[in-house]
Amino acid sequence: MPVLLLWLAAGCGGAGSDDTASYAVGEQDVATDGGTWTVHWAPSPDPIPLNEVFSIDATVLDGSGAPVVDASLVANAGMGSHGHGMNTVPETTAGGDGTFLIEGMLFHMTGAWQITFDITQGDQLERATAEVTCCATP
Repeated sequence: MPVLLLWLAAGCGGAGSDDTASYAVGEQDVATDGGTWTVHWAPSPDPIPLNEVFSIDATVLDGSGAPVVDASLVANAGMGSHGHGMNTVPETTAGGDGTFLIEGMLFHMTGAWQITFDITQGDQLERATAEVTCCATP
């Protein structure tokens, strides 16, 4: 039993590192699974804080690098190795020019997270997935 409790404590959170610079994400580009679009995104604040709400600024780009103005975007995140998502439901606001503001993101645990961006244009749907290691400690 003590081994199980130690395993659970180690795998489901923890204090994280005091070296917040190692968790900075910066601006990133991630391609969709079908290769039609690229999502250019950055979190705010950066580094992403542990157990605090953050937002994402994102732009959906076509193959030539131009913003896609008539697409929609839905973002979410989860920890695939743990089999769970966030404890919040983010809201996305379209800027009308291919840009999106995603608010209400929250990583409640340290570790490997996947942020998913589902892009829809007409009847076409593709997903871009960004891998992020969380987090900066408050």
